Amino acid sequence: MASATCRNGGGSRPGRTVRTSSRWRFTSLVTAALVVLLTATTPQFAAAGAVSDTCVGVSWETNGSHQLRATVRPVEEFPKSHPASFDPATKMCLGLGASAESELFQIPTSGATHDAGLGECTSSTKTGGELVFNPDSTQTSFGGLGKARTSRVVIVRDSGGLTYLTIVNGARGAASGGRVGIAIAGRDMANFASRPNNAGGITSGLLHPSSPAVTTVVGSCSLNSVSTEDCFAYDATNGQAALRWAWAAKAPEGAVLGPFPGTGACLSMRWELGYGIDQVEIGSYDNVTGTVKWTDVTTAAVSEGSGVRLCTKSCADHCAGRTTCGACGG
Repeated sequence: MASATCRNGGGSRPGRTVRTSSRWRFTSLVTAALVVLLTATTPQFAAAGAVSDTCVGVSWETNGSHQLRATVRPVEEFPKSHPASFDPATKMCLGLGASAESELFQIPTSGATHDAGLGECTSSTKTGGELVFNPDSTQTSFGGLGKARTSRVVIVRDSGGLTYLTIVNGARGAASGGRVGIAIAGRDMANFASRPNNAGGITSGLLHPSSPAVTTVVGSCSLNSVSTEDCFAYDATNGQAALRWAWAAKAPEGAVLGPFPGTGACLSMRWELGYGIDQVEIGSYDNVTGTVKWTDVTTAAVSEGSGVRLCTKSCADHCAGRTTCGACGG
């Protein structure tokens, strides 16, 4: 298969030499010192709006072998639907100012969010993946990513390069409740000590939810059970998870797993759809619009095979196996 070479546009700015007075140089030194002082005490965020250098390949089985079907981009900024983009209180908790204007900020490695129910910043620090999921904001829970009767998945990548699997089932305020089960497996879900070949040597886990108590016995959470109780299992020895939710109207749920390496990690997911959920979609972040675009993978997600596989790579490595540059972009 011919490979495609895909490059982002860019250019260099010609340098120039200017004459400066000693007073100007002194002022510049003072200004530089103030910048160093401020950047040492202020949370740092890379410039928003940049095209991600990470690509996520979405594949599923066809005739017994996995075939790459789509390319998506991780969510590296708070989308415009997220309170961190438009809500002054949420911005203040994250150290992003207090503007009511819609803004795009890169997702930090950790921080506090705003609990809309209590009207204050959360006392605990959240990871980048949890900040995007945003379970504490009752007004726009799940960062505005939810959709009625749909189970949605996005890969979140923070400013430190770590990734998270974020799942959103349904949408807040939807008229009906639902029940859904998801099996997840991957080498990078296992503790580094038990499976030392996993990429990055990072210890991952189920970050949200934590209630009811998470068991290590995956078989104890039947995905197609008609129980009205939630059940969550995470086996860090073998790198497997079984998650089952059951919720009433207007109260959907989801999960955050991670952290995982920024590139080189693969996760397989398979769904058991109960009631109230008819579709499965994978999200891709659009840095131009600040929104997430969705690909329907329902048929593959509920198949009897291994379901849907998500693999993160640098876009250069990912595109090397594609036939056209258009196929690289997702």
